[in-house]
Amino acid sequence: MSKSITSEVLPENLLDHRAVKAWRQLSTQWPLPVSVEVLQLQRKSATYRLTCAASDRPTFIAKRCVAATARVERIIYEDFIAHLPAPALRYYGFVEEADGQCCWLFLEDAGRGRYSQASDSHRTLAGQWLAARHTAGMTAGLEPRLPNRKADHYLSLLQSAREAIRRHAHNPALPPDDLRMLEALVADCDQLESRWSDVETICAAIPPTVVHGDFVIKNVGIRNTELGPALWAVDWEHAGWGVPAADLAQFTCRTVSPDLVAYGSVLRQSLPGVADRALRDLAHCGNFFRLLLAISWETPLLTFRPYRYLSHPVSSLGAYQAWLHEGLRTVRWT
Repeated sequence: MSKSITSEVLPENLLDHRAVKAWRQLSTQWPLPVSVEVLQLQRKSATYRLTCAASDRPTFIAKRCVAATARVERIIYEDFIAHLPAPALRYYGFVEEADGQCCWLFLEDAGRGRYSQASDSHRTLAGQWLAARHTAGMTAGLEPRLPNRKADHYLSLLQSAREAIRRHAHNPALPPDDLRMLEALVADCDQLESRWSDVETICAAIPPTVVHGDFVIKNVGIRNTELGPALWAVDWEHAGWGVPAADLAQFTCRTVSPDLVAYGSVLRQSLPGVADRALRDLAHCGNFFRLLLAISWETPLLTFRPYRYLSHPVSSLGAYQAWLHEGLRTVRWT
C-alpha cells in the first residue's frame, strides 16, 4: 500500500494547485474553487474537497490516483452507475495527467452522513442497495473491461502472500511469538487452499457480476434524499468482474456487512432460486476473501530491517490470522 504523507503546503494562488488545474480541464465554464481541503494524502494518490462560491455546486471531491485504478473507476462511473435508475453521487468527469501515470476523478461531495455497522436500518439499506447493483451488473456487459475478481483471483492472493510470509520464517528481527504466528498463518492458508474446490462450489451459487471489491465502512455513507435515506459508495478502484462474496462479508476488517435477508429479498426478484443458506455460505467465503486481501496488503511491508519496521504489519497479520483461523474453525463446507 502507498506510504502516507502527513501534510501538503497549498500554493498561495489556488489556481496553481494540481486539483484545481485538473478541474479546469473539465470545463472552463464551471466555477473556480475558492478553497481546497486535504482529505487524504499518499505518495501516489490524494483526495481533496474543493469548495466553490456557486450555490448549485458548493463542494465536490477531487481524487487523484494511479492510472490503472482510475480507469477502472471511470468505467464504473461512466458505463455502469450512470445507467442505473437509482440516485447516485454525481460524477463530473475524468482527467488524465500529461505523463499518463496518474488520473483525476471528480465527484459530488456527499457530505458526512456516516454509515453505522451497528444500525439495522443501515445494514438493511446496504443489503438492498448491493443486491440491486449486483443484479444489474450481471447483464451490464462489462466482463471484458474489468479486472478478474473471481475465486481464482483470491487464490492467487493467498499463494503470493503465503510465499512472502515463508520468506520471513527465520527473520532474525522477529521474536519467537511472531514467528509462531506467521507459521500458524501459513498453516491456515494451507488449510484454506486445501478446500478451495469447496470455495468455488459455494461461489457458483450466484452468477458473476460487477463487484465493488472494497465494500468497507470508510467507502460508504448515508444521506437523506426526497425518497428517504440513500446509501452511496465511492472508491471503486478494486472493482471488477467476479463473485459477489467479498462484498457480502460480515463483520470482518470493517466491512459494511450488508443484511443478508434484505440482500436476498432483492436478489430473488431476478434469481428466485437462491437459498438463504447459499447466501450465508457466500458471505462466509467473503470473509476469507476480505482477509486474503488484507493480508496481501500487509505482506509487502515485511522486511529484514529492525523490528520497528515490522511491528505494525506483524500486528495486523496477527489479527488477520486469528480471524482466519476462527473462520476455518466455524465454516460449514458444502
